[in-house]
Order: sequence, then structure tokens, then C-alpha cells
Amino acid sequence: MARKKRGGDVGEGANWMDTYGDLVTLLLCFFVLLYSFSTVDAEKWEELVGAFGGYGSLSVVTAMDLETVVEAPIALEIDMSMANTPNDPSNPNEGYVNLEYFKKLVESLDAFIQANNLAATLIEREETLTVTLRINENTLFDSGDATLKTSSYPFLDSLSFLLGDQIDIISAIYVEGHTDTDPIRTPLYEDNWDLASKRATNAARYITDANTGIDPAKIIPQGMGEHHPVATNSTPEGKAQNRRVDFVIQSVTDVDINR
Repeated sequence: MARKKRGGDVGEGANWMDTYGDLVTLLLCFFVLLYSFSTVDAEKWEELVGAFGGYGSLSVVTAMDLETVVEAPIALEIDMSMANTPNDPSNPNEGYVNLEYFKKLVESLDAFIQANNLAATLIEREETLTVTLRINENTLFDSGDATLKTSSYPFLDSLSFLLGDQIDIISAIYVEGHTDTDPIRTPLYEDNWDLASKRATNAARYITDANTGIDPAKIIPQGMGEHHPVATNSTPEGKAQNRRVDFVIQSVTDVDINR
């Protein structure tokens, strides 16, 4: 006798419909969420961006749907009415240039040269607020040497006191060592750059150690080597001009002196 088929398993193959229904529901929620993103309130968006931007006034061209963004990207318009005005002495946050300080530096250095009868050159650069005191090599060093000559001490002492007296209107003092193109290689100096760097450092150190009130942070020695000539290196006279130490003195602005 043939056995009857068991009917208890009918309908078990339809379980996949539960998973399918969940998937369709999730897709529907996803597209509803996308639609909600495309309709952002313009005023609330501006307030949100303004809160994070930190600007006095900030307007945003709201374009959240892809088609509009491609045609006209988001643009920011910053209200600059409260920005600093260049060279405005009434604005404490602006680097206002006071030429009186610069002119005072120039006059002091010129009087220093005359009083000491120095063979030095004074170069004014009003556009950068710097005045350069150019000293020939022979005043400070022997040829090919970075050790200060004892005869240079009175000059450096006087210069130190002058700079210390004017330090409130000085923001930086660059001490630049320069050489000619004649190569040098000795146990003490590897090349012209090395010689120039040690000359600049020794001159800067002497000025700093003079205890005249100069902040060491304002003294910046720089070895320039042979790479910034002021004359030709094809003649002895030109080489003599290139072997030098430049004291490049930077004047302060109103902001610097009032801090």
C-alpha cells in the first residue's frame, strides 16, 4: 500500500517574502530621507553656517540638490566692514607704520658714523623700514679670520650702547656676514659660508654680551657667504667692498611699540 504524503510542510517555501518586505521598507525610508535633505530651510541653514563661521555677516546661496550645485556652487559673501584698514593709526590691531621711529633710527646711526669717523655706509629702505649699517671687513676682522680684532671693541661697544638706547623702536637686528668669491678652506673654516656665518655670530654675540639692554631674541646672525655681492668680484676694489658685515636694523610699527 502506498504511503500518503505528509501535508505539514506546505507553505514553508514562502519565508523569503518576509526578508523581501523588510528590504522594500528600508529602501522606502532611504528615499524619504534623501527627499528631506533636499528641502533644507534656507534661514536655518544660514544661521547654522553663521554660527560656525565666526563672521559678522555671512550669507549662503543654498543649493542642496545636485543639479543646482553643479550649475551654481555654494558661494560665501563675507561682510568686511569691520576689517582692519591698512595704515590706520586708530586701529590697535593694524600694523600701522610710523615713519617717525624709522627716521629716528636713521638720524641716530648717521650721527654715530660722524662721531666715530667711520668708513661705513648707511643705506635707508623706507619701504621695508630697514636701515643698514655697512662695515668693511678690516674694521672688525683680519683677512680670512672670524675672530674679532681687539681694535674693533670700542666701535662695537659704542654701537651696542646706541642700539640698546634705541631698542624700544627696533624690532630686529640682522647681523649679516659677507665674503668675496675667493675660495677658503682651512682647519677653522670649511668655506666662505662657514667664515661668513662665524663672523656674523661673533659680532652678534659681542653686541648681545655687552649688557646694554638689547633683547637677544632681536639679534639674528646670518652667514650670507659670497652670494650677495654689492660690487664686482673681478677687481680687488670690488672684492674689498664685498667683504663686509651688514647690520640690518628693522624699525618697529605703532603696534610693536604699544604692545
